[in-house]
Order: sequence, then structure tokens, then C-alpha cells
Amino acid sequence: MDTYNEDEKIQLAWMATHYITNKDKEAEVQNFSALQSHRKQEKKNSRRNPAAWNLPLPEQELDLHGFTIEEAIAAIEEMFLAMQLAKMSVLRLIHGGGHPSSGLIKKAIDQKVRSEWKGKVRFYGTEPNNAGSSIIQLLKTETIPKKFKKP
Repeated sequence: MDTYNEDEKIQLAWMATHYITNKDKEAEVQNFSALQSHRKQEKKNSRRNPAAWNLPLPEQELDLHGFTIEEAIAAIEEMFLAMQLAKMSVLRLIHGGGHPSSGLIKKAIDQKVRSEWKGKVRFYGTEPNNAGSSIIQLLKTETIPKKFKKP
């Protein structure tokens, strides 16, 4: 009892050997994977390209080579005050990265940023191309520290 005509039989035979795909779904998956690949490449390039790091440009620089931890912290705090008076906000700290003593200075700075300087610092990070230096961006404050106010 064959209810199909000749054309229908040909179509059924073709459908049995050919998989019918959802072209819209395939295009969506391809676009998604292309977007993911583009994001991975963009992220990879951003590590190599200094322009893509989006770090603030330093207005001042402080070299901490040869400083003890206490001297380095005191020098940084003095620089913070001077920068506030000069209405500057971005500081590059050169602390070194290869010597054990400079690593201790970096750890001390990290600890200060997380605790005491939390209310002063807007951004803090190590430069991606140079582990021996960091960038600190201070919060903009309109008030002059009491130490420098006239009586």
C-alpha cells in the first residue's frame, strides 16, 4: 500500500541521505565563535600593546632604589602631599623587581595601598611591561592638608 507518488519518493530518498540543517542557528554559532576568537585575540594583543593597557600617564616619578622600607613609605607619603598641592594625581613608583629587598618594598607598598592609603588611592597596579615599577593614581581632593594650611 504505497500512498506516495514518484516525486514524493524521490524527495524522501534525498531526505534520508541528506541532513537538513538550521542555517540561522549555524550562522549564529559561527558569529559567536568568531566573536569569542576576536575577544581572545584582542586580550592577547592588549598584553603586548602598551596603548591598550589603559594606564594613566604618570605626572611624577619616584625612584625607590636604595631606600629602606620605612624611607620608601615616608618618601611616597611626602610625594602624595606635594602632588596634592600641585593638583597632580598620577605617580610612577620605580621599586625594582629582581632583588629580594626591592620585593619587600613592593610588598610594603601593596599592603599600605590596601590598608592606610585606601581612601587616597584611586588606582594602583604594576606596569605590564615592567614588573619593577608601579602606577598609583590618587583620588582628586579639593582640600589642602592641614599641614600646609595657613593659620
